[in-house]
Amino acid sequence: MSAVEDRRRLRRLSLAMMAVKTPIMAYTAPGRVPETRVERPDPMALVVETANALTQASLHCGLYGGMALAAYGNAREAPDAAYVCRETDLSPALTALHALYPDALPGQAATLPTGRREQSLLIPNGSGQQAQRFGTVTFVTHIDNHYMARMMHRCIDTRLLGIPMTFISPEDFLVLNVLSDSVHDIEDAISVLFTYPQTIDRALVVQELRSLVDRFPEAAILQRWGDVEARAAVKPKDITRLDLENS
Repeated sequence: MSAVEDRRRLRRLSLAMMAVKTPIMAYTAPGRVPETRVERPDPMALVVETANALTQASLHCGLYGGMALAAYGNAREAPDAAYVCRETDLSPALTALHALYPDALPGQAATLPTGRREQSLLIPNGSGQQAQRFGTVTFVTHIDNHYMARMMHRCIDTRLLGIPMTFISPEDFLVLNVLSDSVHDIEDAISVLFTYPQTIDRALVVQELRSLVDRFPEAAILQRWGDVEARAAVKPKDITRLDLENS
């Protein structure tokens, strides 16, 4: 990717995140854990708190899920945070968040036939009988170390409201969502492909998916991608394309 294209992507990212309109008033010092947290349940508070914890633990993670989807032009309200981790062993990331949220409860854990591995934590608001669900933090990785190394190399480093953040690339967002069994993930992949029909490097997506086909032959990986492309060719339901490609 050229330096010009990288700058264009960061510009699009900045414009899209401005559209999300979720201010973080208590977070003013990048890299510093503030003394006063944002009032829960603010999804941006969850993202900033967890991103700080992962950075302090020296873990290589990129924002994924709903926040990445918002950055790429189709914001949806979801009080959750999702990260892709370079490390295929997710236990260090879980440990870092347990230190931040001692009352966190284990959520769903799975390794899919596509090689995608995920683990979630349920973050409560309060304790005991007064506890309410605050949000879910999900960690995603892939058991193919070579792909994960390439993916992290393509991550986009930027600042969100003054806070250092790392987002996975739109292409890797598509790859990981195609490898998911979640209907919502497939719909999110379709929305990103629809939003950036000319900007997405489809050849790169296919290249990465092909690299996994031999190792996971039963997963019909390329068929999954073909289905996403076909559905993205027609405007998906409830998606309004933001004019970001030429920004």
